[in-house]
Order: sequence, then C-alpha cells, then structure tokens
Amino acid sequence: MGVAVFAFVFSGAGRSPDLLVSEDGRLIAIVAGGSLATNRARPPKFTFDQWRRALIKFEHLAPKAVQVPADTEGSGKALSLVFKHMDEAEPAFICVDDSFCAGITSGGKRVIFVENLSYIGAACDRADIVVTAKCIAMQRCYSGAMLVTGRMLRQSGSLEISFDGRDGAATVRSAIAGADRSWMQHRYYNWRSRLFEHDPPDWLTD
Repeated sequence: MGVAVFAFVFSGAGRSPDLLVSEDGRLIAIVAGGSLATNRARPPKFTFDQWRRALIKFEHLAPKAVQVPADTEGSGKALSLVFKHMDEAEPAFICVDDSFCAGITSGGKRVIFVENLSYIGAACDRADIVVTAKCIAMQRCYSGAMLVTGRMLRQSGSLEISFDGRDGAATVRSAIAGADRSWMQHRYYNWRSRLFEHDPPDWLTD
C-alpha cells in the first residue's frame, strides 16, 4: 500500500524531487534530467517501475563499484576517497562492496546509503543525507545531516526529498505520515519496549 500511495503522491508534483527513498530503505534514487541513478544495479522491479511511470523517467543509471584500501574500512577516509572521484554532472552512485554507496544530487547535495553500520558516524560527518535500511535506535546525525533509518521509514513510508534552490533546505513528502488509521498501527510498534510509539523524526514534524 505504501509504495502505491507514494507513486500517487509525487506524480502530481510540478517539479520532480531530487531524491527518492523506498519504504524499506533498501532502494534510493537520485533524480537528474531524464534518469534515475540508484544504489542497486538491479532495483526491485515493482518499486522501480512505479517510480519511472510516475516521474516519466526511463533511463536507469546503475551504481559503479569501486574498492578502497583495506586500512580505510569503517573510516571517513574511505568516504572522502569516493567523493573525490565524483562529478556533480554525473549522478551515478559509487558503491564500495556491501559497505556504502555515495552520490551527489544535481544541486550538489551529498547522499550516502549505509549498509555497514561502522560507517554511520563518518557518513553523518560527510553527507547532507544519510540513509540506512537498518532499524537502529539512532535518531539524528549530530552534524546536522538528515538521517533516514529503517525504523523511521516504518512510520513514514516511502519518501521524496526536494531541495530549495535558494538555501538548499530539504522538503520531505512521505507516503503515509500523518495518517492515523487502524490498519497502520503496526508501523508504530516497538518490539523492544512492546509499546506503540509515535516518535516521528525531526524532518516529519513540520
């Protein structure tokens, strides 16, 4: 339901968003020109096809795989090395094994998808937006970067993120945020506390 609703949400927008995040957090895409640059070489067909139809985007830019020195694993140095090889005019993600993927939007915003959580701190220090599908307790990046986690996405559903061209402020639209319906209550259940917790992230409170 969340994915289908999301397709309807952004299809009516006058301007395409800059970044898309799937409901489970495993797929993200930078929207640039006539293409969708994703963090997965083979994105899930159901979700990706809806994105392409809604945005009328047809070209898929698969991520590029690179290696970093073994002694930089889990460090900010590895992220810095990847960003040095990026060109803002080319939105494709660059991925390092199953550790992280990094990309830059057409407006110059740095996006990092984190698979290996040892990179989460360094990602927060070097990106404007950090996304992980992991359901971690971490609520924010103390650097000021926007953090999106699997736990947050359970409450928000899929996301579209746009940046204001004047000051770079992020505008976030979600598939289900604010919807208080009985069949969605499971999204707020915390298995650790065994309570239904309505604690939306900062970027959903406005």
